[in-house]
Amino acid sequence: MIQPISINPKEKVWYDKGSALADINQFQEAIQCFNETISINPKYDLALIGKGNALTKLEQYQDAINCYTEAIYINPKSDTAWSGKGYALGCLYKFHEAIECFKQAISINPKYDDAWNWKGVALEKLNQYQEAIDSISINPKEGSAWNNKGLSLYNLNHYQEAIECYNEAIFINPKYVEAWNGKGDSLFNLTQFEESIECYNEAISINPKSVEAWNGKGNVLNFTQFEEAIECYNVAISINPKYVDAWNGKGCALFDLNQFEDAIECYDEAISINPKYIDAWTNKGTALLNLNKFKEAIECYDQAIFINPKSVDAWNYKSNALTNSNQFEDAIECYNEAISINPKFYWAFEYKGLILQQLQKHMDAVQNFEQALKINTDAYRFKNQADSLFELRRSSQAKYFYFAAYEMDLDQNAYLKTQLSKL
Repeated sequence: MIQPISINPKEKVWYDKGSALADINQFQEAIQCFNETISINPKYDLALIGKGNALTKLEQYQDAINCYTEAIYINPKSDTAWSGKGYALGCLYKFHEAIECFKQAISINPKYDDAWNWKGVALEKLNQYQEAIDSISINPKEGSAWNNKGLSLYNLNHYQEAIECYNEAIFINPKYVEAWNGKGDSLFNLTQFEESIECYNEAISINPKSVEAWNGKGNVLNFTQFEEAIECYNVAISINPKYVDAWNGKGCALFDLNQFEDAIECYDEAISINPKYIDAWTNKGTALLNLNKFKEAIECYDQAIFINPKSVDAWNYKSNALTNSNQFEDAIECYNEAISINPKFYWAFEYKGLILQQLQKHMDAVQNFEQALKINTDAYRFKNQADSLFELRRSSQAKYFYFAAYEMDLDQNAYLKTQLSKL
């Protein structure tokens, strides 16, 4: 408990008391002291900054911005006022304005590590990951800077480099939960699943309420241990019922257990929390597809496409639903959309080829199988190519592709031998 301070009518006494109260997290009382200071001296910029900091801690960001703005008007060279204003703007998701404030702080004090780092965080929020990395000023003893750099590297898919940064953050602070989770996420993307779980377990041991750690652990287990994954997602949801990724992950685990109706309930929960959560829409569509509810599935994929017209998965899944509804021409159009977005998406070429094969358009089918094989060699694609060439009576070419499929140990050797005997 802070010792009572004898109040002197001079502003510094009130300011010092406000600062002391802020240091022990008594922000409301601190604000009252800063107000007293400001009433005595309205030009006391440090009191305005102190009040802004306390308001920021109370998540009253617009009021904090007003204080920082007034402090800047009094002292345009106050790097802390510019940085504080930038931080509050970032909390209101006004990242462009925040970056401008951090730039001002840095121009006043080029060695202001916090301003550099928060600028990096704002750039990361705008998906400007390389710029964020360039902005982050690494103080070798500042764990948060290493963590922020790791996050930006992770978002650039530079997982090994990200791990190195997270390791630095953990070395500085072994109890840094966010760094353990970030390292776990990076290891997961490198398919180093056991090491990934070890990181999430470490984060959970430090903070059993880390929803990100429980969700991350669930994602790893969701490859093969579906029941255990659901248990992790349930813990995450019990900590934060609005954690949309856990609802989606739980839905995926239930889907893999063929519990499609239960999966749909989870996807619906995710959508109710975030109606623009595209993964939940596409996953719900796929669950409906497995229940042969093709019309409802297509409606889900349409929602996903509305949210992101460049979603290759949504166009591809919609094509599958249309194919199952015997709407072949519409399905081909959707596969064409997927290909226009990602010309290397071999599944779209292959499935489009299979539809064309069904429609007896074997020449067009051959062209699509050729494209798929150029991108990704596969025994089934050799076999599909051979089937269309067989129908076109191009015997020598069909024979070559049947042999290629046979040599790749396709589990249809009896069929391949029969076809070869006809050539």
